[in-house]
Amino acid sequence: MITFLKSMLFFPMMFLRGILQWVLRLFAGLMLLGGIGMLIAVYGFDANLQWYIPWIILGWAFVFFLVGWFYDIILLKLNPHPDTVLFLD
Repeated sequence: MITFLKSMLFFPMMFLRGILQWVLRLFAGLMLLGGIGMLIAVYGFDANLQWYIPWIILGWAFVFFLVGWFYDIILLKLNPHPDTVLFLD
């Protein structure tokens, strides 16, 4: 019964993993580039911005990375056949 419930969660999540990871990595990458650009603008060129804005953007990049990482961890825990190795990339 537990294996059936794990399978009911695992297979749809595994099906959606590709597009979800792609979107999360895209957002994380764009936020990372934007945060680095803002850091250069604020500290390098003395732009008229608050000092905490680049750190908020970099924090969101890290949040997107963590969501993708936790999604993979959940998939590993929900693997209905724990004897098989699940390669996620």
